Amino acid sequence: MLTPPTLCAQWDVGKKEKSYTQNDHYIVTQMPLPNTVADCWRLLYHFHSDTVVMLNEFDRNDKSCALYWPEEYGYIVEYGPLCISPLYDCLT
Repeated sequence: MLTPPTLCAQWDVGKKEKSYTQNDHYIVTQMPLPNTVADCWRLLYHFHSDTVVMLNEFDRNDKSCALYWPEEYGYIVEYGPLCISPLYDCLT
């Protein structure tokens, strides 16, 4: 279930930042909560983001964080109408 767009406007899901060469070039946001993963992917899709960089470690024991990508290369996860799959395995 996606958060209705009218509710999205009531909270800051991300902030568009200026790079040194372009305005509004990247989005800064926190790791999605379990109930906001679909909203996070919708935000990235809406702004045509082509890269996601995670700066913190994922702790499987922290229930306030959600795994928002497929656990293994070659798998697909669906969030509403969006299907998420890694383009390549960067860990091998």
